[in-house]
Amino acid sequence: VEVIRGEKTSDETIATVVSHSLSLGKKPIVVNDCPGFLVNRVLFPAVFGFDMMLLDGADFQQVDKVMEAWGWPMGPAYLMDVVGLDTAVHCFPSILEGYPERMSAMYSGDYKVSPTKLLFESERLGQKNGKGYYVYEKDKRGKPKKSVDDSVYDLFKPHLLNDSSSFTDDQIIARFMLPMCIELAHCLEEGIVGSPAEADMAVVYGLGFPPFRGGIFRWMDEVGLKAICDMADNHNALGKLYEPTPVSYTH
Repeated sequence: VEVIRGEKTSDETIATVVSHSLSLGKKPIVVNDCPGFLVNRVLFPAVFGFDMMLLDGADFQQVDKVMEAWGWPMGPAYLMDVVGLDTAVHCFPSILEGYPERMSAMYSGDYKVSPTKLLFESERLGQKNGKGYYVYEKDKRGKPKKSVDDSVYDLFKPHLLNDSSSFTDDQIIARFMLPMCIELAHCLEEGIVGSPAEADMAVVYGLGFPPFRGGIFRWMDEVGLKAICDMADNHNALGKLYEPTPVSYTH
């Protein structure tokens, strides 16, 4: 549970809400107010990175398989279907308006459209109406079972910048993870979240980040900040969504 501290929120109020959250068996993370708060603010840059990857010719099925093999409980396409494409697209404006310098990469240069938004505009809402990135039918136990509808590829095809691109696993991981890592670093430096440990707890419990990797900051520590910055430099043509914070470079 994210407990949002507003400009005039008292310490007593925060303590009361934290205590109540704990009594419900939740793990409260106190964060300062900003567009998207913490978890959504960190998630949507990765969604935009995913959209850009699809426009560059990546196959959403491959992206899902790679990220699930990396440890995520579901890849980004499947996640958008579960969240609801209408819900995701509804959040786009607040994130784009809140952080235009970075997030505008999604609608600037060559990247004029969002595949996720294209699906929504085609009345594909995800699991809730049985069709999104995937199509869904209930199995014998009544649970939604996904399969692939080739018409999704037809929908994307006119907008592809390169329809013959092939992506390695490492390229997919970098393009999905870097925007998330960079945005979380901004959150820490801006004081939105109080510590790397709290930020890591938020992404593990709030986003489903692979627990065995310990969290985003823990993973970046393991990889090494220089390697993360080098990885970002290799993707600088994609814009500020992939540009580390100045503090990251100085370290």
